[in-house]
Amino acid sequence: MGQVGVIYGTTSTIDFKFAASKDVKRNSYVQSEHPEGKVLSLVTDVQRYSNITFEDAKRISSGIEVKKESKLSATASVIGYKDEREVLQTPRTPFKPGAPVYTADTDLIKEVLGLRNEGLYLGLLRWHDIPVCPDPKSLSERHVSVLAKTGSGKSYLVGVLIEELIKHKMPVVVIDPHDEYSSLVHPNLDEEELGLMKRFGVKPRGYAENVAVYSPDPKINRNSVQLSFNDANMDAQQIAELTSMKSPVHIGILRRIINDLKTQKKYYTLNDIKNAAEEDTNTSKWGVVNNLDFLLSTNLFSGPGMDIGDFVKPGQATIINLRGVPPETQGVAVTMIARSLFNLRKLKKIPKAMLIVEEAHNFCPQEGSAGPSSILRTIASEGRKFGLGLGVVSQRPATVDKNVLSQCGV
Repeated sequence: MGQVGVIYGTTSTIDFKFAASKDVKRNSYVQSEHPEGKVLSLVTDVQRYSNITFEDAKRISSGIEVKKESKLSATASVIGYKDEREVLQTPRTPFKPGAPVYTADTDLIKEVLGLRNEGLYLGLLRWHDIPVCPDPKSLSERHVSVLAKTGSGKSYLVGVLIEELIKHKMPVVVIDPHDEYSSLVHPNLDEEELGLMKRFGVKPRGYAENVAVYSPDPKINRNSVQLSFNDANMDAQQIAELTSMKSPVHIGILRRIINDLKTQKKYYTLNDIKNAAEEDTNTSKWGVVNNLDFLLSTNLFSGPGMDIGDFVKPGQATIINLRGVPPETQGVAVTMIARSLFNLRKLKKIPKAMLIVEEAHNFCPQEGSAGPSSILRTIASEGRKFGLGLGVVSQRPATVDKNVLSQCGV
């Protein structure tokens, strides 16, 4: 732990500036003494101040030698310290100008950030090479967001997370719109990445025995199993959630038809509802028929129907491969899966699990509506208390429903 600077200027309880040495890097951790204890902070910016003026720059470009001097100033955002109850606190008084700033001690970083020696190994903390290992059990009790621009490594990080969840016997279901995760069945043998693996102390491995891949269209997504749902005895609310049906008149007709079918049959299907709707005397029936036609056209209800509980097994990752599937059909599939997982977990019929939603801005947008929006908001607000964690992945966080994102604590 070496000194890397001295605090100067106006300070506060949430940030400070310090005259920095050349060893300071943005996004590195530093610590400083405070009457309340050793406080951890994150370097958020590093600036270089120089004596070189515009005229000096012109002289240098002309080949004239100019005496060069520069100084580094860094800005640190305060994270805090753990009190005697192991609760994270921030200082109540400003830092003192003139106080030294040090490279953060490994033990302090681990203590304040809550880094464990064992858990889901996601990588090394940059500039400090400290393993980042969150508790696998905590991911079923809190929600996670992975937000960054395209090409920044979101899917790679999520892939590592899925592998670690498999290793720790934590069930995970992944909504995969672009077929980015079915490759988990094969070991990564990319030569460039094999070199990086040595640094992180990992070896390539495939998870063919631990990954199950389902798709609404196995013809496009080969090596996947046909995804289908049981349409027996669906109620009006379920059907309305899966379609664009919002008219009280249409929902009223649908509810009446279903009530009539319940008196006639122990089990009824979407086809039964559609046939009854076509024979109905109400002229507004065609709005109901059209929505039922849409559901049947998705082919998601053409098979015997799967037990969603089979998606959630210890040590298994279930990938829902939606590549090439129309957006409307994707919405129906995600709604059915998310709603079923939530209901099953509420009844404790499945083990604690995590649901990861890639391209989340398409399934729970901030503006407009999408079929899965309602259930994803419900999982975001209530899933933790039932043991269903949510992972939100997007390159466009501004367009993701804020009610969902605000519940993501990691």
